[in-house]
Amino acid sequence: MPIREFVCTECGTDFEKIVRASQSSAEIACPSCGGHQLEKKLSGFAAHSGGSHSTPPAPMCPSGGTCGMPGMCGMNGN
Repeated sequence: MPIREFVCTECGTDFEKIVRASQSSAEIACPSCGGHQLEKKLSGFAAHSGGSHSTPPAPMCPSGGTCGMPGMCGMNGN
């Protein structure tokens, strides 16, 4: 079953949902407001190459935490 990404047009919440192939978008509800006015988002995907390359550490945010969402704190550009 694929994981789909949605945005609720009623409250603006972004969320992911595991969706069956036979399931329609009308059956899916926003976890925040319960609304059914959803738009599918284009999703990226990740792949593991099996190589021994390590990923670089995430940059530190001004708050002292690690930036899990590049660009959200304004530090990592667009």
